[in-house]
Amino acid sequence: MGLCGTSWGGYLTLLALGTRPDLWHAGVAVKPLADCATAFRHSTPALQALDTELFGGTPDEVPEAYAHASPSSYAAAIRAPLLLVAARRDEKCPPEQVEAYLDVLRAGGVAHELMWLDSGHDGYDGADHLAVIRQSLRFLGRGLPVAPVRAEPSPHPEGR
Repeated sequence: MGLCGTSWGGYLTLLALGTRPDLWHAGVAVKPLADCATAFRHSTPALQALDTELFGGTPDEVPEAYAHASPSSYAAAIRAPLLLVAARRDEKCPPEQVEAYLDVLRAGGVAHELMWLDSGHDGYDGADHLAVIRQSLRFLGRGLPVAPVRAEPSPHPEGR
């Protein structure tokens, strides 16, 4: 089974891969939040205010809350291959926090591929969107086991 998600879905993909590594064969995380404390330090004032409210303080005030919520805290446990797609001009999920996450992956010897986009968090141009889809499909095609398909007659005579 594989996981794929973008933005918060990418965050959940990374979190699930690290906290339940026994369940997954592959994962694709696109523009994810990967390290909460590093994201805070490189984010916009509005997002810093939101995080301060959500976590009950800044990373310096409540480091354990940020660590507990950060996929980077669990990244070394990942056993499934991971495709990470990040954006160089992303203000919501800054590249610095992706780099911090990659450091943990590398230190843990976790199999991963990386694709950088020269864009921000929101929106894709058509070429970027197509490139992400193609790369994701190629990656998942290599990482997911192929299940046999059995053609059986429909139990409904009308084909429903």
